[in-house]
Amino acid sequence: MKAILRELKRQKDANRAGLSLFELFESHRQSQTDFILSSRKKPGGRLCVLGAGNCFDLDLPRVAQFFEEVHLVDIDPVAIKKARERLPSADAAKVHLHAPVDASGANDKLEAWRDKKVSPDALIAFPEAAASAVGKRLPGPFDCVASTCLLSQLLLTYRRVLGEQHPLFQAGLITLLVAHLRVLAALTSAGGEALLITDITTDEIAPLGELDLNANAGALLDKLAQANQIFNYLDPALLASLCEQDPVLSQTVTFSPPERVWKWQNTPHRAFLVYGVKMHRQIEPDGGVSPRRS
Repeated sequence: MKAILRELKRQKDANRAGLSLFELFESHRQSQTDFILSSRKKPGGRLCVLGAGNCFDLDLPRVAQFFEEVHLVDIDPVAIKKARERLPSADAAKVHLHAPVDASGANDKLEAWRDKKVSPDALIAFPEAAASAVGKRLPGPFDCVASTCLLSQLLLTYRRVLGEQHPLFQAGLITLLVAHLRVLAALTSAGGEALLITDITTDEIAPLGELDLNANAGALLDKLAQANQIFNYLDPALLASLCEQDPVLSQTVTFSPPERVWKWQNTPHRAFLVYGVKMHRQIEPDGGVSPRRS
């Protein structure tokens, strides 16, 4: 477990190092918050935020005033605890903390994958197992579930543990993508919205300063993909295809085209392009909903 423990420490260290960047995140914070609030026609309901961290990318007071309950999920208990402590007492009472929670469901398996101690059947079964494991840790289902720039971090951890030259790298990566989409779907109540928000490129790869961010989001991302200026495994076209092909996701969610793109100034010297998509959780044929866990 040494490799994954190093990665978890790296993530927690990054949270501490980012505490001076609150003002720098302002534009990204408001864009991401706007996107989350746009998923609801009116105030109320329960929100679950996966990968909440310091919550610098979320206008937490505004979110807490909009939703009846806000559930912050992260691998780092200290980060989300401090985020709630910054709130007025009335808002803080609506915020529930869940940590440490591995939202990927994979942290205890990656080193076995690296060492080739995993069968094809186990890889195929992993998305269902991950959705079940994460779901058992949280009091879902929720009206809205938001994965907030978490997926790229999960894939980065995976790449660091296995390495891109590993013979299982491609298969394992697709497995993780499907698993994350399954986690989002499983946590979302029937008729609710799962929001996938992720960075897709940086100013080191694409000319972000030259992009028209008010243009059609899907067309803009397609253009960048054709120019090979994105993180290929975060291409919304790929994620939509996985939803269509997966036997569970194809029956439970509708993956909408990207609605918005925006720039995230992550550090004074590095910016990301971020997009958001909505996955509508279909109402089951009998009108049933999954029972809420307490």
